[in-house]
Amino acid sequence: MGLDRKFTITIIEDRCKGCELCVIYCPTDALEMSEKTNLNGYYIPKIKDIDKCKGCQLCFKLCPDFAIYCSGKN
Repeated sequence: MGLDRKFTITIIEDRCKGCELCVIYCPTDALEMSEKTNLNGYYIPKIKDIDKCKGCQLCFKLCPDFAIYCSGKN
């Protein structure tokens, strides 16, 4: 698990405003909200199961703050 994954999700924590759009609309349920807050006091998302990520980029497309993106593993 993890070594053969196809995608990686990057969360830029201090850009996030905790809107939860990435978590709510992730079609594979790869994300969840964490109990951690960023420097601005917003709860941020975290990776729940990276192996579920299909690289659809919906998290990136929906994020109003460009705080998350997905990229393919080389």
